[in-house]
Order: sequence, then structure tokens, then C-alpha cells
Amino acid sequence: MKLLVGDLIRLVETPKERAAETLAALGGVEGVAAALDVSLESGLDGSNAADLTLREQTYGKNYIEPEKPSTIFELMWEAFKDLTIIVLSVAGIISLILGLAIPHGSTTTNKNGTVTKSDDGEPNTAWIEGVSILFAVMIVTLVTAVNDYQKEKQFRALNAVKEDEKIKVIRNGVPAEVSKFNLLVGDIVRVDLGDILPADGLVFDESDLKIDESAMTGESFLLSKNRTEAPFLLSGTKVMEGIGKMLVVCVGESSQAGIISKLIMGKGSKPAHTPEEPTSDEYVAVVTPNHDEAMLEESRKSAATESDDPVSPLQGKLDSLTLLIGKLGLAASIIVFLGLVLRFSIETFAIDKSDWDNGYFKNYLDFFIIGITVLVVAIPEGLPLAVTIALAFSVKKMLKDNNLVRHLDACETMGSATTICSDKTGTLTTNRMTVVECYV
Repeated sequence: MKLLVGDLIRLVETPKERAAETLAALGGVEGVAAALDVSLESGLDGSNAADLTLREQTYGKNYIEPEKPSTIFELMWEAFKDLTIIVLSVAGIISLILGLAIPHGSTTTNKNGTVTKSDDGEPNTAWIEGVSILFAVMIVTLVTAVNDYQKEKQFRALNAVKEDEKIKVIRNGVPAEVSKFNLLVGDIVRVDLGDILPADGLVFDESDLKIDESAMTGESFLLSKNRTEAPFLLSGTKVMEGIGKMLVVCVGESSQAGIISKLIMGKGSKPAHTPEEPTSDEYVAVVTPNHDEAMLEESRKSAATESDDPVSPLQGKLDSLTLLIGKLGLAASIIVFLGLVLRFSIETFAIDKSDWDNGYFKNYLDFFIIGITVLVVAIPEGLPLAVTIALAFSVKKMLKDNNLVRHLDACETMGSATTICSDKTGTLTTNRMTVVECYV
């Protein structure tokens, strides 16, 4: 096998204006097949396990490694980023610290201005409220994370079954079917109407073959394919008319669909060599003119911000309610604190004419604790817990009807829908790409 992975990738990426010339320089489809040590008539030898293993090691497997799933702790951290959860956590920590740090007991101020502390003999239970709030926060984040983890696991299993298609090939000179993941470079694939191409390849023995490449190039018109002028077939595109055969030249992460998938998942990286010293099996970094790194980084951040998951209707209402309750609770706590301070100050210094004593700091600290207590009590720690459990129950109930829900908030989002528009294929689009914004 004389051709390397980089050679085949560059061959597929050849501009269509030079496609015929480039392929002719290699001896046409027959020359490429000879370089790959395969016959266009009989295909690969399915009984030669050593040859199949060598091809998989040399050119790779027709499998794109999916994005690494999030761990249970990462999912818990994502659930913790909710506004209501953050407010509850802060309130719980403050309540816990005050409950543990402030000595237990009641204080009284005598007529002469002295402060006395009495202990009623009961254990200190002021910390229980803070612990209860933090415990509710932990339950909410854990339930949400476990539900998301289970759903992601189920969806990965379903996707694995869905993507494991049977591909019609020619091996040992006879038609056969192999798993999509077992397709190798050098295989001869039989292309028929309605097929979605599983790999990149060169077409031959075609008859009025037309391909829809809108999924890859955005071209909405059907493109005719033949072995002389337009010989390249791209993975992920669909056969709309005609039949033919394809010599597989790129599979998996080396195919055009695989390269795009790696870039989307962030696995693509710049080559270590310089542009003056390109290797035969790697790409050369191309610098975009008139754009510095700061502008490119800003563009990436803007794209990442726009790709964030939108807030569901219920979540938006909960956030608004949390902010409103927080503001009202803060205002009430400030009013209570100021009222207690003013009352104590007037009675002690204006009416009783008492002198200042450092023991009064404890009275003002007690007033501050009462104000914080009012703020903590105003926070509805049971609200997110009730919503999460209700949505989780809905997801479990839908699972019995074989309806898998990836995210909890999808239940209430779909429940808020009043009108659903659909055609017979389930999509409403003209299949035409248009420019909506440009930069000069």
C-alpha cells in the first residue's frame, strides 16, 4: 500500500477544478486501487484477516470517538450553577456559621445598662436550619445529576445501535454486508438510491448518479458524479438518483465528516511542524489574513456564548421568583435590623440615659442575627426540590412509554407548547443556505 492517510485526505480535498487532473496523475481510479492493493472487481479478501488488520492499523477504523461523557460530579456542578441553588447555598452557609459561632443562650439588659446572659439548659439547635438548607441543595443537585447521567447513558446506547448500519460491499468478488464500523480503506461499496455514504471514496461504474451534498458543503442543488470530472464522494452525503460503486479511501476520523466532527468536539489541533516543513501525513497551518489572535479569541468566546443552552420557561420564572423573594427578604431583614437597633438605642440611651458599655455589641450582634434569620427564612429552599422531584417523576413516567428525555426541563418546555408545525418529513426548511451576516 503506497498511499498514506495524508495523501488520501489531500486527494479527497482536491478542488473540483483540479480533480480530474489530480486523479489522472495517480492513474485514475484503477491507479488508486492498485496503490491500495485492491481489485475493483473482487474487492477485499474477507478471509485474509492479516490484510484487514493491517489496513485498520494503517488507515484507521471507520469509527469516530464520541465526546467524553460528563461525570456525575461534573453534572452536579452544572446543576449547582442554578441561581436558586446558589442563593440557597449562600443562605445555608451563613445560617450554619452563625448557628455554630454564636454562643447559645438569651441575653437581657438591666435598667442600669448591664448585659446578662442566661442559659435555659437546652442544647444549641441554631445550626440545624443551615444544615437543612444545604441538605436540600445536595438532594436537588444529586437528583438532577443522576437523572442526566442515566439519560445520557441511555442515549449513548441508542446512538450506538442506530449508527451500526449494514453497508453493502463487494468482498471476494461477491456481494456482502458488513457493519459500518468494520468498513476499511479499499472496500468496494455498492451505492444505491437513498443511501447515506459511510466514508469518503472514488466513484466508478456509475449510472446517472446524483448526490445531495448540502449536509457537507451547503450546496442545495444535486451534484452529478462521474469517475472523470467529479469522482469524489463525501461521507455523510445522500444518494438521490442513480447507482454506482465507490472505492473507499478515507474512513472514520480521516473522512471529511470525521474531520468536521473532531473540530466541533474540540479535538482538532494545530500541527507541530512549521509551514516551511510540511510532512506527508499532516496538515499545514494557514494564517487568516488581517485577523490577530485577540480577534479570533473574541470570536470564539462570542460563538460559545451564543451556543449556551437557553433557559426553559419554568426555569426563567423560578429565577425571577428567586430574585423577587431575595429582594423582598433583604428589604425585610434590613427593616427588622434597623427597627431593633433604633428601638434598643432609643430605650437604652434616650429614655434610660444609660452610658455606653462594650457589652452592647452583643445586643447589636443579636439584632444582626435576627435580620439574617429573616432573610434565610424568606428563601424558599423547598421550591427547587419540589420542582426537580416533580420533573424527575414525569421523566420516569414517560420512560414507561419508551419516551427518553435527555433533560428534565424538556418536559415542562414541551408542556408549554401551544402549536406544533410539521410536514410529512418532520422538518420545515427550504434546504437553502443564505448569508445573514458578513464581516469586511
